[in-house]
Amino acid sequence: MVQLPGDSIGALLSQAADIFEPLLGIELAPHGLTPAAGRLLRAMWHLEQPWLAQAEAVRRSRLPQMDVSRLLAAFERRGLVQRGPRQGRGRTVRLTEAGDRLTALAVAATNDAEHRFLLPLGAKRGGLQGLIRQLVRLER
Repeated sequence: MVQLPGDSIGALLSQAADIFEPLLGIELAPHGLTPAAGRLLRAMWHLEQPWLAQAEAVRRSRLPQMDVSRLLAAFERRGLVQRGPRQGRGRTVRLTEAGDRLTALAVAATNDAEHRFLLPLGAKRGGLQGLIRQLVRLER
């Protein structure tokens, strides 16, 4: 059986992400967040250490360095993050109480968007989520 280019797993995952991102944007917009901003906040949430190196925020969020820098500056202006001590050549950051509260709202909004997106799958939703989680964990 010949697989068409649009049917490759990469193409299908990309198409699914293209469909999901606007749904996520709708859920996050009332909180003044974009999907990228929500992703960065989630990457900084419930950390084991008090401060997170900015380079680690880039790695955890999988966002470009420039985007992370821009978002952190905006978060700082909104009182959502606090910049901390230098670590090597970079800075450290952490969520403030306001940032922690907003992140909890962003996580709930993301969960709502995911639920609506995956609702047509019914009981298969958990299986798909588990398989994707396995793939992502293999890459970490």
